[in-house]
Amino acid sequence: MRCKIHAKNILNIGLIIAFLVLILARDVFGVSVNSLAFLIVATLFFILKDNNTTIIISAMVFMIPIYTGIPYVDISIIAMLIILYKNGWRMKINVFTILCLLLIFIIEISSVFASNINFNIPIFLRLIGALLFVFAFIPSFTLSHKLDRVLILKAFLWGMLFMIVTILWQYLREYGLYEFLNLGVRIGNVGLHFDMEAGLRVSNNPNILGITCSAAIYVIVILKEKKVASWWYLLFFPIIVMFGLMTQSRAFVFAFVLIMAYFLITSSKNKGAKSFFVAVFFLIATYYVFTAFFPDYFDNIIARWEVDDITGGRSTIMTAYSQFMRGNPRFIPFGAGLQGHRQQVGGPSSAVHNGFQQVYVSWGIVGVLVVVVLMYSTYKTAAISIKKRDILHIFPLFMYFFSLQTIQWFSNMGMILLNVIWFLTMGLFAIELDEEQTVQDEG
Repeated sequence: MRCKIHAKNILNIGLIIAFLVLILARDVFGVSVNSLAFLIVATLFFILKDNNTTIIISAMVFMIPIYTGIPYVDISIIAMLIILYKNGWRMKINVFTILCLLLIFIIEISSVFASNINFNIPIFLRLIGALLFVFAFIPSFTLSHKLDRVLILKAFLWGMLFMIVTILWQYLREYGLYEFLNLGVRIGNVGLHFDMEAGLRVSNNPNILGITCSAAIYVIVILKEKKVASWWYLLFFPIIVMFGLMTQSRAFVFAFVLIMAYFLITSSKNKGAKSFFVAVFFLIATYYVFTAFFPDYFDNIIARWEVDDITGGRSTIMTAYSQFMRGNPRFIPFGAGLQGHRQQVGGPSSAVHNGFQQVYVSWGIVGVLVVVVLMYSTYKTAAISIKKRDILHIFPLFMYFFSLQTIQWFSNMGMILLNVIWFLTMGLFAIELDEEQTVQDEG
């Protein structure tokens, strides 16, 4: 029996390595890889994990930073079906969440009949799969199943590291180290930068990458604050900060300042001065390394703050969509559809770049109310076990909403998936730890 378990563990490790190698072979070395290969490898891994729901969800969270390079929604649907088959009886479904999601789906479908738009069914089905996984599936098992939130969040950090390595490796392979250090471009959208054909690839918009980096930094902070990660997890800090700066995302800089301010407050409150000074040391070291080795990137970051319109044209886009809604009151109740609103407006060349405005324009006043109830019921689940609550406990939710001010929401798969990270970090406040007990790192 022991030999059988040992062989299964070896096979699981082999499947993980195969999954990562397939991504590197395709993106870095140009080997053609069918997306079906990722589905097969992931399915085998999920099946072999028996009833370990935490490991399967950890794998899904690991994949969040690289979701653009894999058929993520298809894989998440397979993961949900396998977990439901093995542990579905343990789920505690939030009725309000299901009703909210159902209303969103109905409003989106009705937009097809309300106006003449080109409705993409595959995109709609991916939206359904993503929303069910993030807002219904994860919270339901959090209520009923003792998921190891710490392990899941550590998996996210490892996924971040793999994403960073994959993206940077693609640039280094094209330019070489010296030229790359002086390149100065916004790192992230590899396909656009190299003018490649559209397709699966670990690549993303620099803005969403900056927001993802801020989420990862907060995960590091909260793991250290809760004393559930060994000191060497701080090594993720300078790597992610430097990558976030290389995206030249102003949203990342804003979020990073807020997180550091939060850490200063909580460290003083919890007498965590040592951890704070360690973080400051890493911050200063990162600054000097970045300015010394990446001077062009640093100069371009400064230049992005010296423009006349610091919103990068977002204020103009917001004004255009606001005028559209005022001039078309028939869309105020139920909106113009998530897929159809851009076709209806016709004016702005860009989609809505504010998450809250996107909900209003897409699904109207009714949709706004539904989303408010959806977010409330979801995050209430995350904080249900917190005995002593204060403003700091809702900081993860605040950070999520803050990031939505500069980017799309429900039409952006990355922003939908990052909800899982903020949800799980808020849930860590529900874990009662003995301050005098040293928790051994399991990651």
